[in-house]
Order: sequence, then C-alpha cells, then structure tokens
Amino acid sequence: MMARKDDPLSAREQDSFRIPMDAPDGGTIAEGDELDPEDVRRIVHTVRRRGRPALSKSGRRSPVMQVRVPPETRQRLQRLADEQGRKTSDVMRAALEDYLRKYPA
Repeated sequence: MMARKDDPLSAREQDSFRIPMDAPDGGTIAEGDELDPEDVRRIVHTVRRRGRPALSKSGRRSPVMQVRVPPETRQRLQRLADEQGRKTSDVMRAALEDYLRKYPA
C-alpha cells in the first residue's frame, strides 16, 4: 500500500529516516536543528519519492510481476542471493532473462 503525502511516517520510515544535508536556504541541517513544517513536508516528499530506478528506457514505472513459490524455493533463492551479495529480485530477474534467452518466443 502506498502512503499518501499527508500520512504520518511509518515506524520503519522513522527508524531509517536520514535528513538530506542540503537545507532549503543553502546551509546544512545538523542533528538537533528545528525544522519548520514546510521543511519536514519537503523532506518527507523527497524520501517517499525515492525508490528503485525504472528498468524501462522510457523512465516510466517498470511493470511488477508476482509469483507464488513453495517456502523451500524462497529459502533457496534467499540463500543464493545472500551468497552472491545480491537482492532476490535481481537474481529472479537474471534467471528469467536467462530462461527467455534459452527459450525464445
């Protein structure tokens, strides 16, 4: 579920929130500085807009695919990704590309 811009930060967002170092006035924001509501709104908007870069060349949002797998398959995928220092989505994407190269439509 996507958060609306007026929603309060989730606990996860609060725990991992890092304030951008460039302040609106060109200065820096240091720990303990007070921010006005507009600064907070701008920072939250910036943080929530971040995400994975689009995989498509057009820059539009990349399509999302979901697949159900047995727990053992999920565990094997996670182990492989951990061993390779990759994200599971990167491993799945590479596996799908390899399969489609092997069996072209």
